[in-house]
Amino acid sequence: MKRIFILLLLISSALLIRLFAQTGGDYKTESVLYKEAVRLFGLPRPTTRTDSLTVSSLLRVVSTIRANRENAPVLFDCYEKIGVLKQTYGLQHEAIAFYQKAIALCVRYKLSDSLLFNPYLHCGSAYYSRHSFDSSTHYLKKAEIVFLKYPALQEAYHLYNSFGAIYYEAGNYQQSINYFQKAVQISQRVKSPDKTYYLSAFKSNIASALRHLEQYDAAVAMYKSMIPLKVNRNELFINLGKTYLEKVEPDSALHYLMRVSKADKYNPIVLENALGHAYLLKQRLPVAHIHLNRALLLNQQNQVRGEPVQKDINIGLTYKLLADGEQQRYNLKKALEYYQQSIIQLDNNFNDTIVYHNPSDVTAGFRSYLLFESLALKANCLQKLHAKEPDPESLASVIQTYESALKLAEYIEKSFDTEDAQLFIVRKVSPVYRQAVTFMIHAFEQTNDKAHLERAFRWAEKSKAATLYINLKDSRIKSYAGIPDSLLTKERNLKFNQSRLFLQIDKAATNGEVAALTSEMRDNELALSRLADKLNDYPNYHRRKFSLDTINVAYLQRKIIRSHTAVVSYFQADDKTYCFVLTRSGIYYHASRNDEPYCRALRTINAELRTIIPGRQYRGGAYARLLYDRLIKPAEQELVSVKSLVIIPHNELTLLPFEVLEDTSRAYLLEKFDVTYQYAASFLQHQKQGTINWQNMLVVAPFDSINGESVTTLARLPASDQEIAGLTGVKLTNRAATKKNFIKQIANASAIHLATHAVANSDDPSRSYIAFYPTGANDNRLYAHELRTAPLSDVQLIFLSACETASGKLIGGEGVMSLSRALSYAGCPSLITSLWKAEDHATAYLSIRFYVYLRKGYGFAEALRSAKIDLIRDGRCAQFHSPQYWSHLVFIGAPDQAVGHVYLWLLAVSAGLVVLFTGWWLRRRRRLISQSVA
Repeated sequence: MKRIFILLLLISSALLIRLFAQTGGDYKTESVLYKEAVRLFGLPRPTTRTDSLTVSSLLRVVSTIRANRENAPVLFDCYEKIGVLKQTYGLQHEAIAFYQKAIALCVRYKLSDSLLFNPYLHCGSAYYSRHSFDSSTHYLKKAEIVFLKYPALQEAYHLYNSFGAIYYEAGNYQQSINYFQKAVQISQRVKSPDKTYYLSAFKSNIASALRHLEQYDAAVAMYKSMIPLKVNRNELFINLGKTYLEKVEPDSALHYLMRVSKADKYNPIVLENALGHAYLLKQRLPVAHIHLNRALLLNQQNQVRGEPVQKDINIGLTYKLLADGEQQRYNLKKALEYYQQSIIQLDNNFNDTIVYHNPSDVTAGFRSYLLFESLALKANCLQKLHAKEPDPESLASVIQTYESALKLAEYIEKSFDTEDAQLFIVRKVSPVYRQAVTFMIHAFEQTNDKAHLERAFRWAEKSKAATLYINLKDSRIKSYAGIPDSLLTKERNLKFNQSRLFLQIDKAATNGEVAALTSEMRDNELALSRLADKLNDYPNYHRRKFSLDTINVAYLQRKIIRSHTAVVSYFQADDKTYCFVLTRSGIYYHASRNDEPYCRALRTINAELRTIIPGRQYRGGAYARLLYDRLIKPAEQELVSVKSLVIIPHNELTLLPFEVLEDTSRAYLLEKFDVTYQYAASFLQHQKQGTINWQNMLVVAPFDSINGESVTTLARLPASDQEIAGLTGVKLTNRAATKKNFIKQIANASAIHLATHAVANSDDPSRSYIAFYPTGANDNRLYAHELRTAPLSDVQLIFLSACETASGKLIGGEGVMSLSRALSYAGCPSLITSLWKAEDHATAYLSIRFYVYLRKGYGFAEALRSAKIDLIRDGRCAQFHSPQYWSHLVFIGAPDQAVGHVYLWLLAVSAGLVVLFTGWWLRRRRRLISQSVA
């Protein structure tokens, strides 16, 4: 018994010693330790010492208690709190490990899934701090799923702010604003002592996004409105400074940057970068250098011991600014070294310091516009070095660097889920395409290497209508990529709902209604954003969507271009217009100057064509001849045996109907060629001209007359009944030609003819509309944003016999945001559309003759050309012979694939000869048989 007692005493002593060691000499139980840790964690003014004691106590608890169902809630809370404290001190890697332990514990012991919100949210935030954006998005999406299930959860505003930050860093500023606004909306409903702080932070984020969208006045106003709140003042001053830097107003920037108080919280690296940038703009390079090197030193000091060395977007900017300074000094080799360091900081997977090397896969790195900018500036720097010391290695490096920059731009554009965001990137990338194409032209001139000319052509074409092409490709992929129909239906419904809300906002009577509808529209956009992320989870779709698009010149020559067809594509650089001519036999180029006579001719002829005043003489002939000399004449040698042109215009040339250009004999281009227009060569690879089922035509003419009276405030179109008289299929006229009836019929239409009015809105292209018979206030308007979602992929041709259907806002690099573009966006491959307000009777004449030739077997372009020639040669229509009456209609689509009328005539003759020969042979055979019988 004594031995047993001694043994028990020894065991008890050992346990006490172990507990003493674990608790630092204090005989507290795990419960007491846990309660003390929770108290310290909740202190209103924690210190480094109290936080250290908290972590120590929590670690003791988790190392002591056994993991089971009963202890799981305490362990979960310990892991989460340790993660928060580790994250507070920049130990993101360790924080992630503890958050993941909390998540695993919650799942294993089936605790309430509402508990998962915070570790998901914080884990996403930690990955964001490490610039692991895919992992960050993964956890934030999981947190959002929990929030949508439990909408009363606190800190949901942090979730949407984090989503906004992700989109902000990726350069999708418009979508980031939606998320930041959602964070503001949620935080306003939450009672918290920190509410003012968070509201200020979220609104500051919105202002920063506006700044990047170049809405500088709105950004400045928002920043200044928050200064009186005395919250985040340093951040506001720095952001105001950065706004004025982007406006290239360095003195105003310095005014705010100098107001930053060293006593309050701020990011010193961001401040030093801004100061360095300001002095660069003032060309005070030594002072700029001091601030930027100070930023590098601060970054070295900030690296947390025990954590992997972190790359930082702010340091990426530091190196980029240093490089810009060296470029000012024309110290190109040093600038290249700095650009290389900037790229290393901005791409997580790239660490090569050799300046002639680039990331092998820019799409796997940090998807930032700043990375694109550094690559593009590096290419420009290499280009200058190559001009000084030309050699094959430096030439290859320039080409490869431009290729990397443009590849990244394409990837960024595809990753954006709204057209506005995509168009923003287009505007930013267009100048780089101009530099790259011009460089490749010069490289071809120096080397006579056709590969350089082909690359120049491909880059020029990829710069055009990229957003339209990406969205059409995306629609095609979705039809066969294995995405469930339920998701595609949900996407269509969300897009329809977006248009519905758009219309309701226009009709809203009060500011309150507008605010409520705007909030609903934002939530709808966020739902579309979440759905877009979900679609990317399907590997087949994701792989095809982000596969790089190429323009195969050999394929175009072999499969698309016929022996008597040429593709004539224009590209406007800063001081020249390049003309690429692609035929079956080769690729050629010509250049013309963008001098004052050329620019004046382009402006004047467009004004002349759009001025339709009965009796006024057309005065554009001289300008048409000058433009012919610049745009067509240099290519005449390649067009000797050509009958059909596929013209791909660029920028301002998209407003010009090339058929009006006149040669020295004053013959119109129309008289030499039929003309097809196309957005870019990339579209030619995927389009073929279809045939029309005449019985399935849909014909619409709302503005004839009812009992001889006008049916609307829009003018009557008295020639529209004559225009559609010879057409078959479903006809909607006058009161039957409503928007509702039209939408019902379009899904079954093989072709659509619209003899109606259209109104272009250059300020807001989405509000351009086609007019129908009115049934209520604005119910007769079919807007461009509605047309984009219409089911038109099976419609072979739409003839828009309406005014201004090809007019709209011109966006450099993308083209005109018009009604016809909206129809192309919806999938219609072939359009006849109008460049300006047309004369009713002349348009009716062209329409009638077009269909006459189409029924004879002509292709779309050839039929339209023949109709125009009929008009200018018809003596009864002398008043319509001037170009402004017939050149407004243009054909956009695939080159004519139908058998032309000459070939049909040959087929008919051949068929007749076969019939005659067969008859002769049968008669002769019968005669021989009768003789044999006799």
